[in-house]
Amino acid sequence: MQVAREGDEHGEMTKFKKDSAVRKAAKALRADALALADGTLMGSEDELLTRYGISRPTLRLAAALLVQEQLLVIKRGVNGGYFARQPSAKGVAHTSSIYLQSRHTSLREIIQAILPVKVELAKLACRNRNAVVLQRFRDFRERDLHSPHDDYHAFLRSEIQFGTLLGELSDNNVLRLFLETLYDFCSQLGASDDIYRGRPDRIKEYWAIREQLIDAVIRGDEELATTFARRAAGLAAQWVVEDLGARNTSKPFSEQLSAPAVRSPSGATRKIVPPPNRMENKKNRASR
Repeated sequence: MQVAREGDEHGEMTKFKKDSAVRKAAKALRADALALADGTLMGSEDELLTRYGISRPTLRLAAALLVQEQLLVIKRGVNGGYFARQPSAKGVAHTSSIYLQSRHTSLREIIQAILPVKVELAKLACRNRNAVVLQRFRDFRERDLHSPHDDYHAFLRSEIQFGTLLGELSDNNVLRLFLETLYDFCSQLGASDDIYRGRPDRIKEYWAIREQLIDAVIRGDEELATTFARRAAGLAAQWVVEDLGARNTSKPFSEQLSAPAVRSPSGATRKIVPPPNRMENKKNRASR
């Protein structure tokens, strides 16, 4: 038994040393890849073996990790080698979106996350007076005016462009990545969970509020931009409540979304009514 334990310990120690060597090699590869422009040749396999002073299996395991991280492209054959790669926000967002799907993330959670992200993006965008980016935002606003405000596919394209420009104007890469992840997740939803599909009335109502948000950002009016960002999120929350009801929503969700009521462009006020609490209802019936 003692011999068996010593053998196990030796195997674990060997594995630990191998893992440490791979992590160390991956760290060196990662640092070099991040320092290079996209598509730059880092070297052939033999050149990298000499540069890092590691074995071929260790290099290949470390390189496999970087391929997963979208930091490395390996090409075999003539003119092959290890090439640096700069990961795109879209690719990273898609991977994050897949993670959210694997955790059975609900639309309720996504709506909860979108509110603070969009509000903060709107604030930061109002503070950035970069003339070039602002002009792109104005150009988008002009194109937006002439788009059909009840067309589902035109709306989706417009919303993605809006999110990209808002993120660019905010000049915050973390929030931009969060927003892209949330948008990517929403694009994977089934038709039954899509609060806009087949609802041109909702598209027009949301679109009108978004136009006011865009105008506020262009003017640099942080207070109004925040108001319209919250209002847009409040509408989306209301529609989730209407479509999914109690099975995907709870009272804290409605409270957290800030809005006891949201006002449409026509001036009508619509309350966000929290769904009934099933446990409380059961207790009340039992007490009777």
